Amino acid sequence: MAPTSGPLPAPSPMPPASGPLPPLPPTGLLPPGLTPPGPLRPTSSPKRERHIWPLSPIPQVVRPFHPPPTPYASGHRGVDLSAPPGAKVMASAKGTVIHAAQVATRPVISIHHEDGTRTTYEPVAPTVRKGDRVTAGTPLGTLLPAHPGCPTPACLHWAAFRPTNSPTRAYANPLSLLRPPHPRLLPSHPSPRPPHPSAHSPSPTPPRSNVVFPRPDPFATRTPTHRIPHARPLQPVRKPNRTDYGLPQQQSRVFQDTPHSSPGFPPYRNTPTPIPRHGSPNRSRIGTFRHQVHK
Repeated sequence: MAPTSGPLPAPSPMPPASGPLPPLPPTGLLPPGLTPPGPLRPTSSPKRERHIWPLSPIPQVVRPFHPPPTPYASGHRGVDLSAPPGAKVMASAKGTVIHAAQVATRPVISIHHEDGTRTTYEPVAPTVRKGDRVTAGTPLGTLLPAHPGCPTPACLHWAAFRPTNSPTRAYANPLSLLRPPHPRLLPSHPSPRPPHPSAHSPSPTPPRSNVVFPRPDPFATRTPTHRIPHARPLQPVRKPNRTDYGLPQQQSRVFQDTPHSSPGFPPYRNTPTPIPRHGSPNRSRIGTFRHQVHK
């Protein structure tokens, strides 16, 4: 067939449809004999149940949980709670008693809870039997003394684990199963409270009145309220005796050293002679010495 030259002819328009269009067939057709499935529901795991303390009042943990490094190594697969011998032991949560008998010469009680967790209590003299339904706080028995490794007269060994297909058990810290403290919500806009009085808070301002009080003069002479201890009274200053030249008149005594008396000589005695200082009108006697002999 030879190729044609020129533009292609336009397609002829489709005739308009008369009446409504037929419905489209469903996309997911099932073979005959099968029914459509119902609405899908999300699969949820059982809700984790919160536990309570198996002793009342809240006991003291004398030996904490210490998991072993390997499944068959030694460790402490639970917690030891201190309590007096004969204390009432309670179930920590709702469940079914699956064991209440001796295990290795120690009476042990095991409870299977609805979330799949199992708790054990030892050494406890049981008052329940296998198959009994219990709730949180149901008495299980009384605590016995002489638990190995307990530093007090009696301890309750409380353990928690989940059963697995392997010979070992997945132990967990039973304290992590306890109910958290009840949260207390505070208002978003608390009402204002009056401030507490303190030593650093300023004193309240007194109300104003029309009475005007005189203000003290800061420059006025005031009587001292405190006396200075060991204060000496002031002494009057004496006017110095001055000479004609304006210098004070000071007299000094000059002594001349003489030898001691000896045989044949009369004894000498030092006689002080007043000699005026500079500024005296009698200048002829300045620096002279006189010796007087006393017979």
